[in-house]
Amino acid sequence: MKMLKYTSIKCSLNKFCWNDYLKSKIIKLVLDVNKIIFEGYVLANLHIIQLLDKDKEVPPLNQKFIQNGLVQLYNDSLQENNLLKGGVGSYL
Repeated sequence: MKMLKYTSIKCSLNKFCWNDYLKSKIIKLVLDVNKIIFEGYVLANLHIIQLLDKDKEVPPLNQKFIQNGLVQLYNDSLQENNLLKGGVGSYL
């Protein structure tokens, strides 16, 4: 099996992007992704608090935990009342 080698280069956005429009779009996307990540951590923390309040076992906090949470959010979003029907909504 062939091993892949990855290299990363760190530099400022201004050094490789001279287009102001493109820079503004990249900055907006980075800020939006950071907000999504932060809100994901808050949601995970609320779920853990809810499990602890109910004296339930907290599962291992790994990639599967996050994926299961995202799947549950997606499934809940398809329902009429979203998350406010029990779940995390009771903490808001």
